[in-house]
Amino acid sequence: MRVANKTIYDLITFRLGNVTEELQKANEVVATGKRINSLSDDPVGLTQALNIKSSLSNIDQLHRNINVGKTWLTVTESALSQVQNLISDTKVLCVQMANATMGADERRSAAEIVQNTLEEMVSLANTDVGGRYVFAGSKTDAAAFSRGGDNTVTYNGDNNPFTVKMGRNSTVKIGQDGEDVFWEQSITVDSSNNKIDFIEYLGASPGSELTATIASGTYTHDKLAAAIKSAMESASDASGNNIDYEVTYDSTTKKFTIRDDGATSGAHLKLLWDTGTNADTSSIAPDIGFGAVDVRDALISDNTVTIFTIDGTNDTIDFKEDTGSGLTSLSASIANADYASGAALATAVETAMDAESIANGNGIDYEVTYDATNQKFIIEEDGTDLQQLQILWNSGAATTQAAATALGFDNATDDIHAPPTSNNQVEWGIFKTLKDLENYLETNDASGIARSIGRLDTHFDHISGKISDIGSKMLRVEIKENIFQETYITNTERLSNIEDADIAGAIIDLKAKEVAYQAALASSARVMQLSLVDYL
Repeated sequence: MRVANKTIYDLITFRLGNVTEELQKANEVVATGKRINSLSDDPVGLTQALNIKSSLSNIDQLHRNINVGKTWLTVTESALSQVQNLISDTKVLCVQMANATMGADERRSAAEIVQNTLEEMVSLANTDVGGRYVFAGSKTDAAAFSRGGDNTVTYNGDNNPFTVKMGRNSTVKIGQDGEDVFWEQSITVDSSNNKIDFIEYLGASPGSELTATIASGTYTHDKLAAAIKSAMESASDASGNNIDYEVTYDSTTKKFTIRDDGATSGAHLKLLWDTGTNADTSSIAPDIGFGAVDVRDALISDNTVTIFTIDGTNDTIDFKEDTGSGLTSLSASIANADYASGAALATAVETAMDAESIANGNGIDYEVTYDATNQKFIIEEDGTDLQQLQILWNSGAATTQAAATALGFDNATDDIHAPPTSNNQVEWGIFKTLKDLENYLETNDASGIARSIGRLDTHFDHISGKISDIGSKMLRVEIKENIFQETYITNTERLSNIEDADIAGAIIDLKAKEVAYQAALASSARVMQLSLVDYL
């Protein structure tokens, strides 16, 4: 069968094209060093390579996060180490100033040192990395702490530490909740702050001074409230009064409240924060927010009362009561009568106030008693719901009918009563300790200076715990870094195995294809020169 020349020429051209394409591919492999240069080279291999490249890109980002984390943790650890140094220096100063040989002038000079220490402490608490504050929680763009004119330090951050991503489902907290670092949720009680001096009343007459001793230990707010309750009840039982107490801590207002539980008729107390035997040496008062002022837990007549007649001129008690939702104004009317005794009148007053409170919806159960020995009335709550009571003898709507004089109260002023509650928010932290220490030094209070030593020890241990936590986080970050480095190397090797060409083999393959191409060209040239004439 005769094959047409055109067919021969077309076949040669097609075959040369294939050889040329193979030569071009072999040349591209050698030139790029890559086995896969297009999807058609290896569709499965290319998909694997793209996945590995995505993983490598993610590792690169995580590695950058790790570098940020290591920087933040290093800076934070350095700042807290300096805080510890300041605490140690302050403790040395306290030990020196607590010595009896030191006078008022030396202590006033030391107060200036403490003032400078406080300023430096606030500066360290505002440590930043590139303008981002490490102790501000997640609000890193603003200074974490500010100091007021009275040396009160305020935290401006939040309680969500700044985090960085360390894996698909893992993060590390590299920032700090400054409130958690520089304030504490527990306190150490020892011989320097374990006493409560108080007097119990069973009527209008005071009993002997009692001292409650809180067991030494470390307490949270709620546990300290329970320990205070136990200590006061033990002291009361030992005295024979057997009064039970209600001691609570309000986490919203950050204040303690101490009161009797209302179960013992006519019982109330007076906390001797100012005049007690241990007020200046080992009182718990500063640590639970109370000032150095005695506090009494009842309203008691100013004057004696021996006549118990109630009529239209003295039968009204205007008062306000607060059960936690704000003061509510009320007006109680005492039944008019000539009462046979103070006890009978006390019952009538109690009935009138109870009825008015119930009608108003508060439902406070009042206890009004008459102390026949001292000839005085006592008004208090029979329970623990009342937050504040104001009897408006002078400012009520019916001042001309006020029952003040009939009950022995001075009607020139209103009587205001609230359960003994912390004067200030309870604060356990280094800033408060430095502020108090400065005051102790300025006022030449040797006992206060000595008390500060134990507090400084607690703060030092607290900061040590935070530094240890940073160390564990740094270790975790370094472990992650090592894992990522190994993963990066492994994935890079896998990518190389998939993408990279064997250069030696690729060059040999290129040479082979070049020889084949040249041979094909020579053969094609000779074949294409032939014609029918050559066979005649």
